[in-house]
Parts: sequence; C-alpha cells; structure tokens
Amino acid sequence: MLLSKQHGVNPSVNLCFWCGESKEITPFGASYKGEAPRNVCMDYEPCDKCKTDWKQGIVLIEVEEKPLLDNRPPIDSVNGLYPTGRFWVMTRDSIQRMITGNMLEEILKKGRAYINQEIVSLLGLDTK
Repeated sequence: MLLSKQHGVNPSVNLCFWCGESKEITPFGASYKGEAPRNVCMDYEPCDKCKTDWKQGIVLIEVEEKPLLDNRPPIDSVNGLYPTGRFWVMTRDSIQRMITGNMLEEILKKGRAYINQEIVSLLGLDTK
C-alpha cells in the first residue's frame, strides 16, 4: 500500500450497510485522494451481528429499481435492484405460509428474497 504523504495510513471505519455499526478499519493510504472520510460503507456484506440475525430465518430485503444515492452499486446487477436498507427476518414457516409456487423453493434455498415496496405493503411489513 502506498501511504499518503499528508495523511499516512489514511484510515476509515467501514460501516455495515444494514445496521450502521462499525465492521472494520479500512486503510486507504494514497489510494484515496485527500483525507479519507471518517466513516464509509463499502459493500452490502452484513456485519457479524447482522449475519447472526439473518441466520435465524429468511431475510426479506427491500429493493428499488433505481439507486437511492448516486453511484451506489446494485445488490443484484442482473436485475438492476438497489437496496433501500430495510430488511426483515422471517421464519421459514412464515414464508411457507405466505408464498407459494416456484419462487418458494428458490427463496428457501437462498435464504433471502428481494421485495419491492408493493410487496412490503401486501405483507403488512410497512409499519413506519
């Protein structure tokens, strides 16, 4: 790593996209022009706490077809889906009662599903 002449290691705290907690320190060095921001969100990989929570069932991730922020990459580039940051963890039994058909097997296999605002409302999850 090339160190910044002015900022040295030039570190940032990488935050979990899902809960906002810190995951690790990311040293940018000279790869970041100027002083690196104090906090960054570099990916959609959940932190250890979120991973533990997500293992409790099936994760429903709210997505939109357009990015909420400039230059945010899609979570699903094939379908062009961008996460809103909202998610719900539901038991496998609950999912099996709510969803039928071919989609159910795929959701149970992956352990997650991307849902839009309309489905959030249909499932009664939109409680602000």
